[in-house]
Amino acid sequence: MPASLTAIVIAPMYQQLNLTRCLTSLAQQSLAGLQTLIITDQPQPDATAPVVLTTDFSWPHLLELAHAHAQTTWLTFINANDLLMEADRLEQLWDEVQEKRADVGRGVPLTLADGKFNYRFPSGGTFHLLTPNNILPFMRLEPALRQPWGVLFKRTLIPPLQARGLADSAQALVYALIQVAEKAILSQIAYYCLAIDDGQSLPAFQWRPEYEYSPLRRLVAT
Repeated sequence: MPASLTAIVIAPMYQQLNLTRCLTSLAQQSLAGLQTLIITDQPQPDATAPVVLTTDFSWPHLLELAHAHAQTTWLTFINANDLLMEADRLEQLWDEVQEKRADVGRGVPLTLADGKFNYRFPSGGTFHLLTPNNILPFMRLEPALRQPWGVLFKRTLIPPLQARGLADSAQALVYALIQVAEKAILSQIAYYCLAIDDGQSLPAFQWRPEYEYSPLRRLVAT
């Protein structure tokens, strides 16, 4: 059965240069039924995928647009600056998420910085069940896991995310997805590559008020 998944490419003006590379890597994926939606502030007259124009790229607004315009059961956000890896990687992750009956699934993203690829999977088995507790040390130790790019999640999770009054923070969205999910998994399958511009770095871990209930603050320092 074809996948019911929309890849939502977020492409503000300052990331237009790599949009073609990103879309090409999406088009090369072997996952049958994969759809693409582009959210941008620039007209895309040559686009072969639907385009939604906006100047508001806050995470709460992007979730609203995703819920309104993507009609598939599953969604994932793609940064136009990034790219997907080998053609069968997304299909492998999709199959694993469906097999394990999760409603949130991700692999550990590769990072591409200074011309070098980097990949680090937390030790202990071939995958992890993610919980509001163990995602905290994972995010603290691996900056790429603080980003929601490439996370597969069910569209039905958007209303409970919105009901929480989600902050405009990538890290907050990752944590909230784990909170609202009945089952979330972290896979070894690396299908997504975060392309980090020269001289840039991923945002530092930020302790948030909603983490206070957890004793893990003793282990996860800001």
